[in-house]
Amino acid sequence: MPDKNLNISEAALQLTEVVSLINQVNDFSIALDMILDTCVEYLKIPHVGVARFKEDEEKFQIVKSRNFDQNLKDRFRFNLFTPINNFVIRKERTSAFKNLGSRIQIGNERFELESAFKTLYLLPFRFHEQINGFLIIHIYQSEDDLSESTLTLLESFVNLVAPIFHVFGPLKTHKRGGENIISKIIKDRINEARLGLFPVSFAIFRIQLWQEMISSVALQDTVQTYQQVFEKRLGQLGDVIWLTLDTAFFIFPNADLFTIESLCSALKEEIESNFNRQDDQVEINVKYVSISYPQSGKEGYDIINQLWLRLFDELQADFATNH
Repeated sequence: MPDKNLNISEAALQLTEVVSLINQVNDFSIALDMILDTCVEYLKIPHVGVARFKEDEEKFQIVKSRNFDQNLKDRFRFNLFTPINNFVIRKERTSAFKNLGSRIQIGNERFELESAFKTLYLLPFRFHEQINGFLIIHIYQSEDDLSESTLTLLESFVNLVAPIFHVFGPLKTHKRGGENIISKIIKDRINEARLGLFPVSFAIFRIQLWQEMISSVALQDTVQTYQQVFEKRLGQLGDVIWLTLDTAFFIFPNADLFTIESLCSALKEEIESNFNRQDDQVEINVKYVSISYPQSGKEGYDIINQLWLRLFDELQADFATNH
């Protein structure tokens, strides 16, 4: 586990630095290795794996691991509705299945483990509306459970790397297609700007909702409302592409950095003030970053990578401030 004398906020800052490094990797397999190594080497968690969704089976399964129980690794297949020992998997936060022993039941399948388990943890890599994978940890009976502070650090770490799963490893074929469309649009816009000798600007927005309990109906209304504001303010000026319900990618032809910064700042202020005026409404925190061509690179990959890296820096700074 982390050094007992290490301040939690300091540890969180160290983890966010790791996230920045992970974001600079353009190979998703290497990113997974870095995530697992962080758990093993820094947090001293010996048995950890990452589960991803397999389209052909329509189930999650372990794709990479460190010191993971071989029987569990080979046979762990589940979806979001599969019970484990008759308990459901939580979609919104960590699931902890305790006192498992040497047998485990996943759905209707039962099998023996290599050794008796004390606890099995499943931490979702999640945007508001989509789970992109799970960090899975198992603890043997002979080992100590995760401490509360370690679990808190893990949950923060998983939250920070969740966007990376969306960028590097989309779950569905149509998501990969969507990413290809974005790359093509960026390439086309850069070519137009190069030929016309005018700038083109890009921005990413991340919408953070703050409310302890929110119904699906209230969430849908909130999302619909702020997306309408985005479309009204920016839809006529360029391409507005929603990567997820809480993350939007914008392309603004013939707009310099000053113009894009002014537009983004005004949009942030409008959305936050509209939603945060009344106590009974959902509180919204808007983070954004923007860059312009040709100042920020000549290739679509450079543009995307710089935007995500700067967005992560913004999220990390906000996390450090609030912890």
